[in-house]
Amino acid sequence: MADFEVLNVGQGDSILLNPSSGCRYGGKTVFIDLGPGRYDITENINRNDRVHIFLTHHDNDHLGGMHFFAGKIDQIEEIIVPLYQNEITLIARAILNLKGIREAEECGEFVKEALALNDVRIYGDPDTMVEKAAICTGSGKSMISDVLAKGADVYVTGDIDHHTGIDAVASGLPIIDAGHYGTEYIFMKAMRKILEEKYPSLQITCAKVKSPYMIL
Repeated sequence: MADFEVLNVGQGDSILLNPSSGCRYGGKTVFIDLGPGRYDITENINRNDRVHIFLTHHDNDHLGGMHFFAGKIDQIEEIIVPLYQNEITLIARAILNLKGIREAEECGEFVKEALALNDVRIYGDPDTMVEKAAICTGSGKSMISDVLAKGADVYVTGDIDHHTGIDAVASGLPIIDAGHYGTEYIFMKAMRKILEEKYPSLQITCAKVKSPYMIL
């Protein structure tokens, strides 16, 4: 069961759910769409609320309210989007804008902070304007031709060697190399959460998070 409220956002949609305990989103604040951005939907949440957002599609009357989370992005635990490339691309662009990310260097700083890394490497011009980012965890150099074909402005991945990096830059693609380990270790925590929810009696342990190398 859940209490829900259809928010009066004008032309567009936004539904606020407060699921009861005992379900996956129990105790969380859930938005289904965010309205066109004229009504501050975040007035309906408290500072300590943990927010999950479901976006049904990318049109502005469903996505426009995203900008109201500009000072509250740390409260967002999850954003679920339709599995269609154009939808994902446009919604990802809105999230980049929400973080104030405009250039490759800012994108690199965001990746470094989000993944709690000591360093990332940037191939290419750090001032490159970014609206579309491609991501491949682990070793993603074999996907570069696909990234170029999709018109990404920057590519976030790991294990980029010297020649691959300079070849990508020559093709007009800046790369943020966050490392093989750096882009994959987060899987452990995510998988543990899923398993604990699905199998609450199962004892689960994760390897200690530790970078396989050090910087002198």
